Amino acid sequence: MLVSPKGSNGQYHAPPNQARDIPFHTDNGDIVSLFTISKSESGGSFYLADSTAVFKELKMRMPKLAQALVDDWTIVSPSASEGFEVRPLVFPQHRSGRVLINCSRARITGTPSAPRPASLPALTKIQREAIDALHTLAMSHAIEIQLQPGDMIFFNNLTMMHARDGFVDNGAEGMKRHLLRLILRNEEAAYELPPQLAETWEALYEHNVEEEKFPVKKELFTWACSH
Repeated sequence: MLVSPKGSNGQYHAPPNQARDIPFHTDNGDIVSLFTISKSESGGSFYLADSTAVFKELKMRMPKLAQALVDDWTIVSPSASEGFEVRPLVFPQHRSGRVLINCSRARITGTPSAPRPASLPALTKIQREAIDALHTLAMSHAIEIQLQPGDMIFFNNLTMMHARDGFVDNGAEGMKRHLLRLILRNEEAAYELPPQLAETWEALYEHNVEEEKFPVKKELFTWACSH
């Protein structure tokens, strides 16, 4: 089993805990909600793109790369018993009229504080090209949102990808980027999931309400809940 990654101080420094750009991706979970507590001095624009529109254009323009996303990938997964899972990133036929995407770069390519384990197969050239193309086309379809303190945003994480620009914080009060994220699910209206995602979703949602924690103060993401 893979060991959960740690940073130099024993903690995982996820992409959301860093000020660099975050390319287009999806989180785990149905509905992503963000509440802006404070914003950065500059930068940090938030982007949303429709997964179906992005994938349809990719399939039309670069069908080999589109097919690569539908084929199996080896992805780090803390909810899996082996520490990884093998599945597609894109599920184009699962829901009529909609393309479902579950694609986290941190779990595919690794990050500076959590490199992709050497025990996993190396990414192929076409796989790297495919996830880069997914980001590039998502940006061409994206809407840009400048989140202000007090703003809230909710979106369907299964059918929309999101990204963020890098940002610069300021030491002054209220000039440090701080967003509160909740991963929600409406059982009555929830999409049926591809079976390859069932174990991850169960680990995310199947717990007692008493175990939930609302981190209003800034803290590092856990590896299991990051992206």
